[in-house]
Amino acid sequence: MMAYIMGERETMPTVKKLLPHSMSTIYYLLADFYFKNGKWSAAIRYYLLDLCFHPTRLSSWTGLAMSSATVIDTWLNKYTPINEDKLLAKAKLTQSSYRHAVELDSCNHIIWTEYGSFVIYCSFILSHDY
Repeated sequence: MMAYIMGERETMPTVKKLLPHSMSTIYYLLADFYFKNGKWSAAIRYYLLDLCFHPTRLSSWTGLAMSSATVIDTWLNKYTPINEDKLLAKAKLTQSSYRHAVELDSCNHIIWTEYGSFVIYCSFILSHDY
């Protein structure tokens, strides 16, 4: 899934063995729980797992984007050295997740606003030499 999101793979991976219906939302529910409790890395992990089973779930794409954007913001606000490749990979994950979200619902102004805020923030960071 990460290779697809990062643009290294053309097609979205498919899961050969689906979860039972009663368990089909477990990864989304775990992701949502961790998101609401500020555990961004765990939320990212479970949103990615949920997208393997439900690749058109808008709330997972949006949650993934917002979680990874928050991780970037946290890293930058700590004022400690950050591995540039790690930062750029997380930014690409965020950008790609927002892009998938707006492809699923291009009329959702909240997602567009969040996406725009992220892009402006990245532009600001890149234009200032810290």
